[in-house]
Amino acid sequence: MNISETKETGALWLAGILGAVVALPYHPAMKTRTQRFTFLFTGIVTSYYLGPVVAAHFGMAQPVAAFLCGLLAGSVIAKALDLIGSVRLGDFMSGLLGGPK
Repeated sequence: MNISETKETGALWLAGILGAVVALPYHPAMKTRTQRFTFLFTGIVTSYYLGPVVAAHFGMAQPVAAFLCGLLAGSVIAKALDLIGSVRLGDFMSGLLGGPK
């Protein structure tokens, strides 16, 4: 990895961290250190892996896309986990299979 690639990687990680840090105060459910660390970590990971993809798809600069991924990743993952937790498997299966409601 040369210096240019290292700078690009660092810019994506930094943008993801900043995006997650900006979003964190708007999530009062994140109270423990583990929850906060996980929120920040998801921002970093998604900004690194999805930032270039989002940038190419929408035609924007990679650091901007990485910031947006870091900003939104924790929120989307938290809502998805809430949705999964709220689904009652029995009701879902009966609706899927056409059983009694």
